[in-house]
Amino acid sequence: MSGLSQLNQKVTEAVASYERSPALASLLVTVTHVRGADADIPVDSLRHTYRRRGSRLPAGSSLRQEVEALLHRLDELDGAPVKLVTATGSTGATTLVLLDRHMTRVLFWSPMWVAG
Repeated sequence: MSGLSQLNQKVTEAVASYERSPALASLLVTVTHVRGADADIPVDSLRHTYRRRGSRLPAGSSLRQEVEALLHRLDELDGAPVKLVTATGSTGATTLVLLDRHMTRVLFWSPMWVAG
């Protein structure tokens, strides 16, 4: 199995086991393409970026609520680096998925990130 196939399989397994939202698994079904998986991202960096972005959004907007949900999830993490990948599924949908650094567990995803 090629490195890309192994990566796709790893993300597919993490998505399938994500207990907080079966909607993610049904959205992607099988991950056919992953981008951005090769670099660890410090949680503090993501917090800083999304706090800044969230402050620019209208209060009460659905996008601001999604950013606030992400920030809440980031605050729950222990500070270990994470992976933020773009995953395209066999359904043709593409979304960003926040994973642990070993890419075995989905930590967060949001409908705001879905394209396709």
